Amino acid sequence: MMMLRISLDVVSFSAAMSVCGSSGEWHRAIGLLATMRGGAVEPNLRSHAAVVIACEKKGMWQPALELLRRMQDDTQRPDAFVCGALISACASPELWQRALAIFVGMQESKTTPDLVCCNALLQALQAGNQWMRAQDMLLDMQRLRLALDESSYTTALSAYDKGGQWQKALEVLATMRDELSEVNGMSWSLAISACDRAGEWEQALEVLSLACRELPETSLHQVAWAFVATGARDDETLRRVAEDVARRPEAFDVHVASGVVWTFASLRFPAPAAFVALGAAFERRLEEISVVSLPVEDLPLLAERALRMIWSFHAAGVEFEGLLVSTRRILRRIGRRLDRNAHVRMEMAPLAPAAYEQVGHDCPEGPAVVLDLVDRFVISKPPNWQCDDVRTARRGFCSLSTYMSGQLPHRRWSIFDDPRVRRGYLHRLDVPSSGLLLAARDYLAFYDLQLQMHTGCIQREYVVVCHGWMPATRIEVDAPIFARAQLTSEVSSRGKPSLTRFKVLAHALRNGTACSLLLVQIATGRNHQIRLHSAHIGVPLVFDTRYLAKPTVREDMAWSPRNFLHRYRLGFLDDAGSRREATAALPSDLVSAMLELQPRDTASAEALRRWAAGQGIKAWDAYNLSGRQWH
Repeated sequence: MMMLRISLDVVSFSAAMSVCGSSGEWHRAIGLLATMRGGAVEPNLRSHAAVVIACEKKGMWQPALELLRRMQDDTQRPDAFVCGALISACASPELWQRALAIFVGMQESKTTPDLVCCNALLQALQAGNQWMRAQDMLLDMQRLRLALDESSYTTALSAYDKGGQWQKALEVLATMRDELSEVNGMSWSLAISACDRAGEWEQALEVLSLACRELPETSLHQVAWAFVATGARDDETLRRVAEDVARRPEAFDVHVASGVVWTFASLRFPAPAAFVALGAAFERRLEEISVVSLPVEDLPLLAERALRMIWSFHAAGVEFEGLLVSTRRILRRIGRRLDRNAHVRMEMAPLAPAAYEQVGHDCPEGPAVVLDLVDRFVISKPPNWQCDDVRTARRGFCSLSTYMSGQLPHRRWSIFDDPRVRRGYLHRLDVPSSGLLLAARDYLAFYDLQLQMHTGCIQREYVVVCHGWMPATRIEVDAPIFARAQLTSEVSSRGKPSLTRFKVLAHALRNGTACSLLLVQIATGRNHQIRLHSAHIGVPLVFDTRYLAKPTVREDMAWSPRNFLHRYRLGFLDDAGSRREATAALPSDLVSAMLELQPRDTASAEALRRWAAGQGIKAWDAYNLSGRQWH
């Protein structure tokens, strides 16, 4: 148009800025606004609104707020439309206070907020976990005589869910059922989640039953996860969900698709057609995703959902080679992007001394690196060290993350400063337990190892001593584990699938009390899995203060310094795809405890002797114990 010497007016500029906003080109919209200011065209409210919306679409709150300041300097009063876009740009956990300040400024300037503004503020308060302010906002909306819509109620439900306010969530749900013609699946899901978070499982089950009766078939997938959480099972509803997703797999985004297959896999519900359809659609969607165009902060969540999909296919025993290839490819892209971003951030960061703190008197023995590769490593964790992420560190225990920050400074290895990816650790060990931990030095290696973990390629093997003589015929425990509050767990139908395998190495006695020396291999990694599964079948670990009767714990204190659990072997693939393994003999405190045991027979004596001498370390498959006749 300029080449044709056509003079541009405010309508032309505003239209062009709207197009830029729709395409996510917020910086071009700002450039057009600057062109207007530098020329003879005076921007109006519509022009500013177009730029604010462009910034809001990309979450660029800083330029949006700067634009608000300039409008005020130009004595232009932003209307409700502009303010709503500004508030939406601040709808994040860190910026809810800015969103609230904009809303208060509207009231002070006598700009009447509309429903869009109020809903935007509700979303900001929900993101900031401000359920009480969200509740006040609902009352303000009623005082303004605004007719609350589906978005208003759903956002309020989300705030109550995050705040653990299950009773208020149910009140909102009841209001929705009275005021709206139909309650959406997301609202039902949030109400169930609020009850589940609060431990009100009977209430959650009641809401789930109502949802299954009232929701249309095309929305049932949004509450299917609740069958896992409540321990209930309705095969007819699950069949309807499976048929729906098999019919229209393209209708489900990455988050929903991964959640649906996770539900089927966790419940072991046979839905092969749904798996095949969703797997193919998910594979196509992964191929279409441009990692470089996504915000960096969204990448860990995308990786988490892709990994959940892969785990579900693996757990269900469904063929997924094409999906695996696509997932590996996008995880590599995510890892490289995060590594590049971390490198830039480190280059900009000021030099600072390492955050290493001297190990306390209660931790005379520090961790040791037993296998050191270019991008991943294995360390041996002594007892009384916690696998924390700094924010979860508990007093009285040595912090593994603090120790490692001294050995691998964050300036060079920024993954150790990122709790979103467990600070680079692939798994954990309970505080009193000892053994091997696998960690990644960068994001690319972390997601490679995560994919191995979710497809059963990482071998985690343990040696334990338990009470009782476990029969040699007992080879595995397949029982769901539900993680309760205060770091305890229980076997429950509400839990996640959990599989533990056992091999009996020796039977022994200690002051007339029967004990067994076992090898253990886990196919899943739930909280206290080995300890809980052992107790569940009647052979609790020695000196297990959580799952053992107190009188027995007091007796064990006389000869065992802690729970007898040690991860002695890890097997995994390196970055070239070669099989690697790391091993760690029993630490001295557990060797001393083992010497207190009297073997039941010759085979047991040899097994106890070899493990005490550090000679019993072999891979799981190398132990052939089929000839044992213990019962």
